Amino acid sequence: MTRIISPLAMIALFSTAAVAEPTPQLPKDAIQKPVPGPLRPLACSVDPAIGSITLTKGKAPGSVQVSVEVRNLGSSAWQSGGNQQSVSVGVRNGNTGNVVTRSQALPGRAAANSRMAMLTTPMIANAFDTFEFGGSVDASISYDPDIAIDGNNCNDDRNAANNRKSVSFEQVQAFLAGKSATRSF
Repeated sequence: MTRIISPLAMIALFSTAAVAEPTPQLPKDAIQKPVPGPLRPLACSVDPAIGSITLTKGKAPGSVQVSVEVRNLGSSAWQSGGNQQSVSVGVRNGNTGNVVTRSQALPGRAAANSRMAMLTTPMIANAFDTFEFGGSVDASISYDPDIAIDGNNCNDDRNAANNRKSVSFEQVQAFLAGKSATRSF
């Protein structure tokens, strides 16, 4: 004699077996930590910063070349997409008000505590007034607005206070009046 099991009986049989094994539960005070990916650590400490501004005198009075060094002062490697960050410099003649600007993209990778980039202008004729008005230099790092929400903590600058550096009127005047051909600030 052959027995036929109804479909409802089969469902009841299998669902009873599925319910029989309890689902493991974590204690209420257990902390679940995300599993890190192979390329991105859980926490990055990156800090792109304007490291220095260097002025170099040209042959003609008032002509200057400006170099801006950008460093990753953080303890982690900088990892970012291309064109998400840049460095800019503005060189202002205090007499004419003329401002020469240059900028360049910063790289997407930089080791911890290393130089990220060096932006160097060509020689700028009449960059500064050599008499009483001098001039100034301003350098800054800029980020794409989406960098803070892209889910990549290895491109979140931990210290925005060092993303700008200036060479004041007084510093420019002292450099122009001095004998040194190059000076870093």
